[in-house]
Amino acid sequence: MLRFARADEPGWTGLRRDAQAHALHALVNTHVEGLPAMLLPDAPGASAVRAVHTRSARCVFRVLKEPPGAPDAPSVDIFESRWDLWCAGSVCVWQHSRGDEGRQLFVQRCAAAAAAAAALGAARVYDPAALQRVARPADVAQHTTPAHYCGFFAEAVVLVRVPDAVRRVLFLADHFLHQLHAFGPPRCVNACYTAVVGGLVRATGHTTTINARDERGPCGSEFYISSVLGVLHIFPCQQGARRVTCKAFACAADAALALDAACSELGLVAVAAPLVHMIIMKGTTGCGLDIAQDGNLAHVLRRSFGAAVAYVPRLDEVNVHGTCSWPRLWDVCAGCPAGLQARAAAHRAVLLRTKLDVRVTRLGTCIYSVTVPKPAAPAELDSAAVEQCLFALCEHVHAIIGGGGSARARYCCE
Repeated sequence: MLRFARADEPGWTGLRRDAQAHALHALVNTHVEGLPAMLLPDAPGASAVRAVHTRSARCVFRVLKEPPGAPDAPSVDIFESRWDLWCAGSVCVWQHSRGDEGRQLFVQRCAAAAAAAAALGAARVYDPAALQRVARPADVAQHTTPAHYCGFFAEAVVLVRVPDAVRRVLFLADHFLHQLHAFGPPRCVNACYTAVVGGLVRATGHTTTINARDERGPCGSEFYISSVLGVLHIFPCQQGARRVTCKAFACAADAALALDAACSELGLVAVAAPLVHMIIMKGTTGCGLDIAQDGNLAHVLRRSFGAAVAYVPRLDEVNVHGTCSWPRLWDVCAGCPAGLQARAAAHRAVLLRTKLDVRVTRLGTCIYSVTVPKPAAPAELDSAAVEQCLFALCEHVHAIIGGGGSARARYCCE
């Protein structure tokens, strides 16, 4: 894998995974022993080149700094081709074949080239500075007979475009790249709600639920109803009403639908719509993250949220991860896009008491845990609108974590 060190930020950043980046990582893993770190000149638009050889392959890495103001995300282009070699005395004829350029012939003067190709491989004979273009194939036809053929090598030219602020590129072997998932915004995987129902349960309702009336279900519930949308726990009646918890749902609309179906089956009436009290979301950044104490992620969080966020690095529990915490989710809103700020302002009272914890692994998996308090006023009871705002705020945070800052994020959550 590649890691980039910037002049204006601590720690390192990485490439976001896509087809080209995946192919690049495979090349790095193959040639990593011949790839020490590359230092880039300070001048805008500067580049650095490093070439590595094996017996039958040559790989050229060129890192090019984009001009100031260019898109602030590294990109990769890989160009693959084949070089065939014929040797006749001190004359070497190369045929370069690439899909977008066709075939081209070159002559290179090299003493004992045939012996060198046989002993070391064709890639070791190749000298790009000594090549001379051949205008007509007939001019070298006498040197390109089957008897003069000395083999070939495959060449991969890798062009990595990086932001102007990048000063150092580090190559690392990484055999766990398959664990890096493509970038994905956070999506709800488990949301829990509370609701209130009233009325008397029909006699037939006792036979349509999982647990009988005289047996307590999970958490002391009287009725336990499982559906494809989620699970409902209906608790014993107290002062004419029953508390309901809705678990493992994806959104408030699904919880409301399941609650209506349960009420219809049991003969109950919903007194209050489901209110969200916990949300678990999962997203992926598509690139490795520097989660060290003074690493790039800690810097990006401080730059974007200041003292509003608490960061605890490298907790070695199930896997290595860092934790970002916002005691007040409202503090996330300061740097939001204008449209999201306007949405959040309508739910300020809730957001001031809502907590967000994000667990971030070094492989870029982010788990968002939102804890929503009980409503303090009837005006906060629009659970669906609150929930959609919470989703959008988590997407905004994910864009910053996964993009290294809101200005550089690829995902827009307005």
